[in-house]
Amino acid sequence: MDITTITNIWKPIYGRLVQGIRQLTPEYADLKQLRNFIQLSPRTMTWPVVLSNGGGIAFTSDGGSTARASSNEPPEATDTWTYLTGRFEVGFNALNPDRQNAAVIEPQLRFQAADKLRSFQRAVAVGFYGNPSNILFLAEGTASNPSGTETKVRVKDLYGVTGLVPSTVRSYLTANKDYVNVHSGVTSTVRGGGKLLSIDETNLDLTLATSADIHAVVAAGDAIVLNNQILAGADDDLDLGINGLLHLTRATTVHNISSATQPDWVPTVDKSAYGAALSGVDLFSWFQDIENKSGMAPTFGYTTVGVIAEAGSGELDLRRYGSDDDTMRLGFTKVQAMGLTLKGRPYCPSGYLFLGSGLRKIAPDEDPKNVVQYGDKAGGFKEYDNQLGFYKDQVMRTQMALTSRAALGVVSGVTEA
Repeated sequence: MDITTITNIWKPIYGRLVQGIRQLTPEYADLKQLRNFIQLSPRTMTWPVVLSNGGGIAFTSDGGSTARASSNEPPEATDTWTYLTGRFEVGFNALNPDRQNAAVIEPQLRFQAADKLRSFQRAVAVGFYGNPSNILFLAEGTASNPSGTETKVRVKDLYGVTGLVPSTVRSYLTANKDYVNVHSGVTSTVRGGGKLLSIDETNLDLTLATSADIHAVVAAGDAIVLNNQILAGADDDLDLGINGLLHLTRATTVHNISSATQPDWVPTVDKSAYGAALSGVDLFSWFQDIENKSGMAPTFGYTTVGVIAEAGSGELDLRRYGSDDDTMRLGFTKVQAMGLTLKGRPYCPSGYLFLGSGLRKIAPDEDPKNVVQYGDKAGGFKEYDNQLGFYKDQVMRTQMALTSRAALGVVSGVTEA
């Protein structure tokens, strides 16, 4: 069957899809592209980073000595792409020869593109704040065993961070769509897994359609990882994730540079167990510390709406009157501090604040020349070999990269409303 029609209709939709991928989340859209990286291989790249301010400046007099040589060689960071992929499907009847026209096919393709864009959006939003380990949760253990081919796993510790409670599991997983593996601890050994059948938000329980009951072997601290790849026996998502902010601020090794050997390769601000509502005085101090140490003023600040609400209630009265006498507006979603807007974002971990500068993204597929002007970049649909219908795989390459780690700050344990 000729599928030229569907491919031609798909090309402009693909252009809008890629434009949407650029704007997946406000924080991802705000990132500037890293331009000065060098491709070492099809998957690995390198770029220069700043570890410390220069030194070696001498005060002298007319006819006096020049300064000792003190040139900083730019250290090189290295990292790899993260690949996100999703598949579009079109029903066989949509390409029936008697109905092969744009009015029939385009609405289905537009719906598929919008739906997949939302899925990419969640994946990037989760990755933006998480770890490249791609661990979503750790297991608390197992709950009651539903049946011999189902296992109920109780989860905790969002992103694998001890004590970090997810506000809602459904923000990270979708029942009857996602497949999940349970790993032995945080190792690559898989205890078992299967399709996610249901989510119990009250108890934080996941019911999995496992080929056999695995509740007897699931233990506290086991990693919960997505496994949506189609090939049987393929690796799941473990260690294939984005360099999220938890990793960039709290890991000992970032971009293959260890803070043990490079003591300046650490965030300037790193506060845990803050234990209070966000203070304007502390914000001012952190901003000054980051700028003094890195030479860069903070350009972003992300936290939760709960942190901002609690900070607002402590700093001033929540009542704000609108443009008419009958309207009173309550609550805050943003805070202005030293000229920077701190934003409350849904996937930011509870009680956390991330702020700083020097954060970039490497996303070459977002270049406009890769969108519509060269239609072959969109690729064509293919017909399934073993079922009726057609499919198209969409791949997104991206990675988050630092140019200076000293320009970062992280605070956890902030009181929420």
